[in-house]
Amino acid sequence: MKCIYCGEEIKEGCIYCSACGKEAQIVPDYNEFEDDYINGLVGRDTDTRRISQNELSEAEEQKKKKEKAELKARKEQQKKIIIISSIVISVTVIVLIFAIISTVKKRQANSFDYQLSQAEKAVEASDIDNAIMYYENALNLDRDNIKVRYSLADIYMDQNDTESALILYQEIINLDSTQIDSYRNIISIYEDDGNYEAIAELAATVKDADILALFDEYIVDSPIFSIDGGNYDSEISVELETDSPSSVVYYTLDGSDPVTSGDVYEEEIEFKEEGTYTVKAVTKSDKGLYSDVVSQKYKIEFKVPDTPVVTPDGGTLTSADVITIEVPEGCVAYYTWDSSDPNISSEQYVDGIAAPEGNNVLSVVIYNPSIEKFSDVYRVRFEYYN
Repeated sequence: MKCIYCGEEIKEGCIYCSACGKEAQIVPDYNEFEDDYINGLVGRDTDTRRISQNELSEAEEQKKKKEKAELKARKEQQKKIIIISSIVISVTVIVLIFAIISTVKKRQANSFDYQLSQAEKAVEASDIDNAIMYYENALNLDRDNIKVRYSLADIYMDQNDTESALILYQEIINLDSTQIDSYRNIISIYEDDGNYEAIAELAATVKDADILALFDEYIVDSPIFSIDGGNYDSEISVELETDSPSSVVYYTLDGSDPVTSGDVYEEEIEFKEEGTYTVKAVTKSDKGLYSDVVSQKYKIEFKVPDTPVVTPDGGTLTSADVITIEVPEGCVAYYTWDSSDPNISSEQYVDGIAAPEGNNVLSVVIYNPSIEKFSDVYRVRFEYYN
């Protein structure tokens, strides 16, 4: 069947022409006897056909517009796809660049040489904050590096941050106890702060002779005792000596701390009485530094005079011979003839004793007045008859 408007073949079952879009009119198969009739109809309906042609043109115009719109939509879609693809590619490239930069930075962050070179450049540029940051990063990568610590300490010293510099110098000598420059710098910092005790404490940890020489003016020698401690049976005098004429010596006799409660030593210490004495002494330098406290223990227990020696040593006398007594130096002899114990109220021996007549007992004692001690009593019997 054909469309009556455009003459195109209409598929079976379709009610609209696929070419012109008009409603299909059923046209019977061609019949030559009816052809004239049809032509007549067509001729009579010229206006109608003319209208149909206009409608056909309008349908074609609509179709072209539709195709043009579809083409434009496809182009717009393609353009969007291109733009989106470009954006995705750009983002991918940017992410890749950032990944590369991040990798490079990470490698640099883990590179000791890079951190050190950056720190040195920052120092040359007087960029102190970044110099400190890079040096600290370098130390985090090499914890035992002494060179970096010196460089960082120099910066802190220039900034008058002596506390931070001091920490670094102490770390250096902990890593290597032969670093004499660190000791010298530590001493200088403590000296400026007047912290002489810290200098003395540091000196106590030093074993190297060359380094120890740095502390000579800060090391205070302890006092020297003229007499060593021990047991003594007579009076003694103890002197305390110091090598530094500008130093002062403090001492105590009861074992207490001479730093806090000591007396200034000015003259020799005399022990004239019996007893036990613990002498502690310390030297204080003109810088206010104290030496180690030294001590000596003295026990004074005076010796009892020896038993008297009497001549002759008792017996029968044929004459009133003179009896003699040996008296030690600094002592006195006392005697009795009535067997009583002699004391300082008894007869004092001077120069010989005449034996009385009869059978008598001579009692003799030696007395040391400086220590107030008596010897044992010596008794001896004499017989003399005139």
